[in-house]
Amino acid sequence: MPGAEPRVPPRKRFLSVQQVEKIVDEVEPRNKAFLWTLALGGLRPAEACALRMRNLNGTIYIEEGKTEGSTRDVPVHERLRPILSEHLNLHADRFHPDSLVFTTALGYPISQNNFLRRAFKPAAERARGPQRGGGHSGGL
Repeated sequence: MPGAEPRVPPRKRFLSVQQVEKIVDEVEPRNKAFLWTLALGGLRPAEACALRMRNLNGTIYIEEGKTEGSTRDVPVHERLRPILSEHLNLHADRFHPDSLVFTTALGYPISQNNFLRRAFKPAAERARGPQRGGGHSGGL
């Protein structure tokens, strides 16, 4: 349209490590590694939900990415390595390559929409704490 302002894409926002720590402190123990994998691995929620044991071999191999070109190897951050190892020992079937890395407490695949609605958003709200003034968090 003549004279129309060009559309400016929304600015991407990222959480600081301190903000992630606050949120992780508010989720159930079995979800902590999932959040750290998103934060330290840079995975999309759907990629983390689809991770299987065969995808972990010194790196995190993303084979079911958003696009064909998003198949990649992600290095495991040194801080993530012990978190992920503990999670696997407690909550995953390490001996079957096709078993999911992250599941619900009942062993079902994690639904990213349910996780966002039931776990992440409430944890972020609790981590934010009571708001003062106009209600803008400025952070989480």
